[in-house]
Amino acid sequence: MRRQNSARIASCRHRIKCITFDLDDTLWECKPVIHRAEAKFYEWLGHHHPKVTRRYSYEALIQSRIAYMQANQHQAFDLTRLRKNWLAQIVAETGASSEVVEAGFQVFWKARNQVDLFEGVRDTLQQLGSHFILGSITNGNADIHQVGLGDIFDFSVTAAEAGVAKPEKAIFQRAADKADVALNKVLHVGDDSDRDVIGALHSGAMAAWVTPEEQPQWPHKDYPQLV
Repeated sequence: MRRQNSARIASCRHRIKCITFDLDDTLWECKPVIHRAEAKFYEWLGHHHPKVTRRYSYEALIQSRIAYMQANQHQAFDLTRLRKNWLAQIVAETGASSEVVEAGFQVFWKARNQVDLFEGVRDTLQQLGSHFILGSITNGNADIHQVGLGDIFDFSVTAAEAGVAKPEKAIFQRAADKADVALNKVLHVGDDSDRDVIGALHSGAMAAWVTPEEQPQWPHKDYPQLV
């Protein structure tokens, strides 16, 4: 495995002009961030819009959101719009103030961007930034400036901005366009073997798979340049 990786790195290193990174679960663990954000949002609802919390327990509200998002997968590339549309539905159901939509989203979003970077992330990005153009590509709605990485990344691309989500080629192409490099000069780094790695490879970019497993088992035929 290591010899294969070394050979792949050596063969592609001279081609890399830009490195793009997924955000959630690549630079920080996503699940606890979302849990904290949802808890903050529910607490805010209890203080300011009790009509909602009288109707929904915390768990029931989470299930309502999940069900709404599953029923509206065609909007999944824009999680901000999807969440606001769900909140509008909650307002209609409970008779709560329409403030729940915009102000409530901001409460959630502020907490959603309070992340704990994995150890070494900032130092690694700073080192890479002295040699390569750095960008982020995310299907979510984390903001590189809000999470404290805006000074390191040269650009960011969101699925909402691109109009499609990973693994679609268009979102990787948009990143290459922002970096002003050919797509085959881009190395994309991410944790999702399908959306990040296979998506990048099938789009014509290079790819690196980030996984917490000590002895990862790659599940696809097409292999990334780096694991």
